[in-house]
Amino acid sequence: MKRKRHEDYVAVLKAIDDLLLVRNVKFLVTGSEAAVWSAAAEVFPGIIHYGCSFHWIQCLLRMLIELGFYTEYLEKGSEVHTSVKLMLSL
Repeated sequence: MKRKRHEDYVAVLKAIDDLLLVRNVKFLVTGSEAAVWSAAAEVFPGIIHYGCSFHWIQCLLRMLIELGFYTEYLEKGSEVHTSVKLMLSL
């Protein structure tokens, strides 16, 4: 998929839905992009949608780098390291 727009995700999710033999999707796990979340809600209304833990961790690490906390995060026992580990355990 070249673009990651709402319309693109809707098209992909509808194509997947058309291929399903049993249309009783209750749960979905995806990345954290807003476009995929809104598309999933449109194609599968009432679905329980979870974010992927791998992408959640990537997002947190990018934020640490952007905010200048990554070096402190690498220091085990630091306040930043402890706080991030607690967030990841949620």
